[in-house]
Amino acid sequence: MKTLKFALLVLSVLFFFHSAVAGQTNPDTTAMRTSTFHISFVTPVGTNGMESWNTVNKISLNLFGGYSGGVDGAEFSGFGSIIRGDVQGFQGSGFANVVMGRTEGAQFAGFANVNKSFVKGAQFAGFANVVSDSVVAFQGAGFSNVANGSLTGVQVAGFANVANGRAEGVQIAGFANVAKGDLEGAQIAGFINVARDVQGLQLGVINVSKSVKSGAAIGFLSIVKDGYRAFEVSSNESFYGMVSFKTGIRQFYNILSVGASVRNDKVNWGWGYGFGTLITVSEKSDLALEAMSFHVNEDEWFTDRLNLLNRLQATFSWRVGNHLNLFGGPSFNVMVSKATDKTGKALTPAIVPWTVYDRVHRDTRVQMYPGFSVGVRL
Repeated sequence: MKTLKFALLVLSVLFFFHSAVAGQTNPDTTAMRTSTFHISFVTPVGTNGMESWNTVNKISLNLFGGYSGGVDGAEFSGFGSIIRGDVQGFQGSGFANVVMGRTEGAQFAGFANVNKSFVKGAQFAGFANVVSDSVVAFQGAGFSNVANGSLTGVQVAGFANVANGRAEGVQIAGFANVAKGDLEGAQIAGFINVARDVQGLQLGVINVSKSVKSGAAIGFLSIVKDGYRAFEVSSNESFYGMVSFKTGIRQFYNILSVGASVRNDKVNWGWGYGFGTLITVSEKSDLALEAMSFHVNEDEWFTDRLNLLNRLQATFSWRVGNHLNLFGGPSFNVMVSKATDKTGKALTPAIVPWTVYDRVHRDTRVQMYPGFSVGVRL
């Protein structure tokens, strides 16, 4: 606790000195004095004394914290430092680096790097890198990277990356990547990616964009404002009635479906997820190649055992109106079920109409059969 209070006191002192010259932020460092070597405990207790904030250091060592005019070489601080002007070279601190001018070089901080102006080079922080201007650099942080302007380079963060302008490069995050401008490159996230116009790759659970001009958006759900969306009502050999929603882009879209049927006096229904691609055949016709997987419930609201219908299908569609397509085509199905009776004997799923393959291994039954699909697409 005493150490924390002391650290906060030191930071307060440093910011006090910064406030004293706040009207002279982003000064011309060429007009400052230059020091080849500087050492201090905490500003102004050091070799530059009261001239620290008007001095550009070639080599600077702050045992705890420092406030200087600039760095043109290398600076090391046990806790943190504030630079009134620019940094060219290396800056390393146990806790934080704060730069009011431009940074060209590398920054390492145990907690955060904060930059008011343009950054070019590399930033590494245990928690966050925050830049109020554009970034042409590699940014690596345990929690987040933020570029208030454009990004050219790479952002890697444990939680989130944000570029408030255009992003050219790669964003990799454990949870989210956000580029408020266009993306030219790749976004890879553990949960969500957001960009405007995409030229490249979005890979995440959820992908959101205005358009995908080239490349792909791959994930559980891709929402593209100017992309591909379709609603289908169809019938097949397993589900007599099925509704589906498709979203993404024509090259790769997600499918959400619900279907039901009655066979052998049992009501069968299931929900499914899949993906597909739509290939243009002619001006009025397309070929859809799709893979789906359905959790099938037989004569009950929910089956808690494995009862999975996996389906590959190819459907040919023909446009008969501005927003109406008729489609149909073959499919191949693989049913994997662990449904058993009271004695533990594997049951035959009621949803399977016929088989070309039927095998039981212990309590798991695998059945294969060809099928078909017909319907309308809006």
